[in-house]
Amino acid sequence: MLLETMNEQQKRHSELLRTHTELMKAHQNLLAGGAGAGPRPGGGGGAGKKANPNPILGVVRLDYDYPPAGGDTDCPASYGYDVIYRCVPGLTFSLCQSGHFTEAVEREFAEAIKFLESRGANCITGDCGFMMSFQVLARKIAGKPVFMSSMVQCPVIASAFDPADRILILTANGASLKPQKDVLLSSCGFKVDDDKFIIKGCQDVPGFDAVAKGQKVPLSVVQPNLVRRVKQ
Repeated sequence: MLLETMNEQQKRHSELLRTHTELMKAHQNLLAGGAGAGPRPGGGGGAGKKANPNPILGVVRLDYDYPPAGGDTDCPASYGYDVIYRCVPGLTFSLCQSGHFTEAVEREFAEAIKFLESRGANCITGDCGFMMSFQVLARKIAGKPVFMSSMVQCPVIASAFDPADRILILTANGASLKPQKDVLLSSCGFKVDDDKFIIKGCQDVPGFDAVAKGQKVPLSVVQPNLVRRVKQ
């Protein structure tokens, strides 16, 4: 069922990307003076130029299926470029949250990364923030840049703000974030300390438990409660 869903999502993404490309061409023709217009002055008509290939994002997926909403990492429509998915058999949400692999899952994880690279992925990420625990391993396996969790952005985000400013991190489970913090310190030399970062788990936000269960997230319930949590 997961493979069928992924194939349907891939097909939908391809259709959206094709429509987007057609709209962009129409927009360019409009700027140039219409579809039948000649080359713009001084433009040389673009003869002999090769278009850059579309970027491809590779996404390592947990072994559970749920209908992702727009904006979700697992929704192909969230992107304006190609995306390829690869599920890791046995890598459940609870296993990922623990921060430890079994030997069999580790092999599947390595195969997923190699598969994404073989399909032309320019960089690789994961669909769960708790994959930060596997950042170092993924970096050893991959020949392309890997960003297994949004947590790797912490150093860049922190450098953009005043030292006195505080940054809020929302996570599925606050207590389970410690392994990710330790990995960030050991692999990136960056400490997610309590003075700079406010870490809040969303495990008690009404409706958010669907994430852990691999079920469809009730957006009408979760969104207002998340907004309320952020304001608090």
